[in-house]
Amino acid sequence: MAQSDSEIRIQTAELEEEQIELAGDETMEEEELEGLVASLIEGAQDYIDLQEAPDRVKASDYYQGLPFGNEEDGRSQVVSMDVRDTISLMLPQIMRTFFGSERVVEYVPRQPEDVLAAQQATDFVNQVVMGQDNPAFSICYNAIKDSLIKRIGVIRIDWERREEVEYEEFTGLDDQGMEAILSEAEVEDSQVESYPDPNFVPPPPQPPQVSPDGQPIEQPEIEAPMLHDVVVRQTRVDGSIVLDALPPEEFLIDRRARSIEDSAIVAHRRYLSVSELVQMGYDYDEMLDLAGDSDEFGTNTEFISRHPISNYADSGAVGEANRKVLYIEAYAKIDYDGDGISELRRFCCGGTHHKLLHHSPVSDLPFIIFNGYPEPHTWKGHSVADLLMDVQKIKSAVLRNMLDSLAKSIHPDTEVVEGQVNKDDVTSNKVGKIIRTRAPGMVRELTKEFSGREAFPMLDYLDSVKEDRTGMSKASMGLNPDALQSSTKAAVSATVAASQAQIELLCRVYAENGMKPLFKKILKLLHSHQDQTRMVRLRNEWIPIDPRGWDAGMDVSVNVALGLGTTEERMAMLAGVANKQETILKE
Repeated sequence: MAQSDSEIRIQTAELEEEQIELAGDETMEEEELEGLVASLIEGAQDYIDLQEAPDRVKASDYYQGLPFGNEEDGRSQVVSMDVRDTISLMLPQIMRTFFGSERVVEYVPRQPEDVLAAQQATDFVNQVVMGQDNPAFSICYNAIKDSLIKRIGVIRIDWERREEVEYEEFTGLDDQGMEAILSEAEVEDSQVESYPDPNFVPPPPQPPQVSPDGQPIEQPEIEAPMLHDVVVRQTRVDGSIVLDALPPEEFLIDRRARSIEDSAIVAHRRYLSVSELVQMGYDYDEMLDLAGDSDEFGTNTEFISRHPISNYADSGAVGEANRKVLYIEAYAKIDYDGDGISELRRFCCGGTHHKLLHHSPVSDLPFIIFNGYPEPHTWKGHSVADLLMDVQKIKSAVLRNMLDSLAKSIHPDTEVVEGQVNKDDVTSNKVGKIIRTRAPGMVRELTKEFSGREAFPMLDYLDSVKEDRTGMSKASMGLNPDALQSSTKAAVSATVAASQAQIELLCRVYAENGMKPLFKKILKLLHSHQDQTRMVRLRNEWIPIDPRGWDAGMDVSVNVALGLGTTEERMAMLAGVANKQETILKE
């Protein structure tokens, strides 16, 4: 769960009061603000649902190899899987590039005294934030795959503040143990049940004693000591970085945006249960009123294609607390205080009418956009599907015609004289069958020669077009130059280097536009929100980590396996280094 709205209200209450006092009557009315935000959200929703979603659905259909819709009965309906095959070959190389080393990124200090802090931040973020706290590989894999198919992949990064209520039970405590448990500062409530020690064995009776005046002294009765069963309630407050790869249809942006930073609005829309919203600090009755019967994603073709039988409108069947509410977190620059300067604010809206639940100023956007083929002056770019959909459709048509020609050559059409032939005999597939005719020559096969071999050069040409556009070929997959007998090793090595150049460029784009902003935001969130020291194990040592002492403006260096040459070149370089070392040792 992201930082609760109740916590945000507490943190920003004084700032809001100061802004209102300074602005006076210029502060925007809540109704006006709600209408403005709702208008921006509706415009972004129309853009995503009506313009972007159909294109993504088409790309997804090509990736899955679904029929084109122009198929004919009795003809071949094969679909070439060029989009899927190409993406399946690209993903292993891309993921190995970023996650093949121990550290995905390194933080670069700006001052000499920040060197140790930069090393500590690098180890902590790579090992704990991206390893223990978040499945970083899966999250980045989903975002990169979305971008290869649907043009963009979106990662949301938040600081999650958790309040976990724990109940601990202790049995058989003595008085001192009970006092020690109840004296702990974290204990908020307790239940104590006391009872005599069932295992107490009283001491043997003492002989009767007599006082000096001869009166018997009454012996005190020894009672069993009391034991206590204690149940204590504790609330532990903790926080951590949370990463999530968003479904593309949940991300909203203005149609005129050049980037997410200059967009009029960016937002994350999703359905949350009434229970989840109450845990975030909202009123139960108010959230129940916002749980309408309409489904915001019911008209989004992308959501429908992914969940063909899913509908949020019928969620009330599992209880009122589980009814779904459309919850949108929007980020827009609005002059709320009337000082003539627009500031970035976070707006939390609920329901299909976008009722404004809460708003507060923020310093940064929590979204990272991954796009491997960006276009200048626009927030989105192209995908592998955009590059190959026409090739896949043409190649499918060629394959269908080849298979149809092959089928006709193996199973030719048959000409019969009507009324002179038994049709059941003619249409039977039995080998060595007998065809009954009234006269000779009443049946004749229309032999057709297979002409599909003439299409093989066209398939090779289409494959070369695919390779030119994406860089994915047998050479880029690491084909051994020694295995090629028809070309020189130097020529093949040059082909390998040229084909890998496009993959190298793609990885560099992901590194600069995706990985670096992501890890910069991680560093900033740790510096701003982790308010207590955390003990972690780094390099086999337990070290206290306090990000408040780090420089939040450190640069990020992405460790990608680029520009290292071929394997043969690296081996030759290492062999040369080994020879020099041997020479030095002999001297």
